[in-house]
Amino acid sequence: MSTDKVPFGLVLSGGGTRGATHIGVMKAMQELGLIPGLIAGCSAGSLIGAFFAAGHSAETTYTFFKETSLFSHPSFHLAKPGLFNAEKYLDDLAPFFPENKFESLSIPLRIYSTDLISGRLIEHHSGELLRPVMASCCIPGIFTPIEMDGQLLSDGGIMSILPVNPVRNLAEKILGVMIALPAPEKTARQIKHLHQVLDRALTLAIYSKAERELELCDWVIEPHEIGSFNMISKQNIDVMYETGYRYGMEMIPEIISSINLFTKDNSESEKLY
Repeated sequence: MSTDKVPFGLVLSGGGTRGATHIGVMKAMQELGLIPGLIAGCSAGSLIGAFFAAGHSAETTYTFFKETSLFSHPSFHLAKPGLFNAEKYLDDLAPFFPENKFESLSIPLRIYSTDLISGRLIEHHSGELLRPVMASCCIPGIFTPIEMDGQLLSDGGIMSILPVNPVRNLAEKILGVMIALPAPEKTARQIKHLHQVLDRALTLAIYSKAERELELCDWVIEPHEIGSFNMISKQNIDVMYETGYRYGMEMIPEIISSINLFTKDNSESEKLY
């Protein structure tokens, strides 16, 4: 009996600067020796997933995430389809990915963007790496979409904030890390301005779609305490990093035990055929 599935896969959601939480989980996984056979992600999850898949340490990834400003480049384009030119950030990423190819990564990686022309979720897993990573991170209206292969690519979270379904059949067990969480319940008085209504409606819509993906996971890290943190501010980045690390250290021993049991049982079954 043989299978092409990897024993364990990791899926990282979008969530802007809350991606620091992903890096905390990554740190726990590296310390405890749990290396996924597959990583999938969109938006912030694609960026952190790329660093993990390339073999960078959590510390290196966190330093980059913390010190590279999302809005550091003088590239406003008010007459263009985004305030900031996404292409400018490719130079920041290049030193960490010198070969710039999916095939050069230590861990297989699948990332997702949205084609604004066709309205389809686009999977990237081979060829050029950095432009798809950046495309997956292009928050609509803030970063200009990236044109690639006749497609106009933007944030993968538009279509799937937690892309578990596309890789569910590629891994026996999956850990999903969901950081695009709504803030704790609010009272009517706390939702009285236009931006508060829009923010609440958007986050609830995103999360309701993600719930279907969460059901496909074997384990979920879902730290609701970060739900009140702004997704484009680095004000609470240290707290989010430590939160991800704490959740990871609590859950990963259980995952390791389960995977070891599964691989042992699977090995015994193969001897029967």
